[in-house]
Amino acid sequence: MKLRERQKDILLKIVKDYVALVQPISSRFLKEKYKLPFSSATIRSEMQKLTQEGFLFQPHTSAGRIPTDRGYRIFVDEILKEGPKEIKLKDYSKEKFEDEFCFLRFLLRDLSKLSNVFISVYVEKKKWYFEEGWKEVLKEPEFFQRDCLFEFTLFVKKIEKAIQRLELNSEIKVWIGREIPFKEGEKFSLISCKTSLPEFGKMIISFSGPQRMDYNKNISILKSIKWPSD
Repeated sequence: MKLRERQKDILLKIVKDYVALVQPISSRFLKEKYKLPFSSATIRSEMQKLTQEGFLFQPHTSAGRIPTDRGYRIFVDEILKEGPKEIKLKDYSKEKFEDEFCFLRFLLRDLSKLSNVFISVYVEKKKWYFEEGWKEVLKEPEFFQRDCLFEFTLFVKKIEKAIQRLELNSEIKVWIGREIPFKEGEKFSLISCKTSLPEFGKMIISFSGPQRMDYNKNISILKSIKWPSD
């Protein structure tokens, strides 16, 4: 289905607000917040069409809507098309570290605090694998459910085994839900790229978390720390 401009605008607003609010988004909410130039009934009609086409999901009757994998994909593609803005990260050049290992740990710790996701890094030359971010990602409400937490644990274990085999280049790649190339990730999202840092050479870095992550911010963070890998 090719979305009309109005449908796309409604969908992007729903994804943005659901990411921020963690609650189903209603037609009345959209009408009041954005002062849309058409009626709540028209918004409801468009939301119903988006639901029928699999871009949105209605948790129960009379509830608002939440995005599906397909809905998030439209949102992410829009971010990538427009080009994520780079953001200013901490300057470590004046910091003193005992060794490269210590520097990488500090870097990942700070990135996890900034992104609120789980970070995995594989350094090809040294064959190092690091993880950081359990404390941050577990603050997300999805993981208040024990089953979801257990499934995410299996997911990050699979990332450790599969990270070297991900089909990547120097471009940022985003997998959402069932797009992820292994079944353990079907409820989550993964943002990865192959990059290099002067101290370490080629490396693979991945951000993982719930599908309702802040894609705009996290893609921007990853863009801001990566150098050309070739």
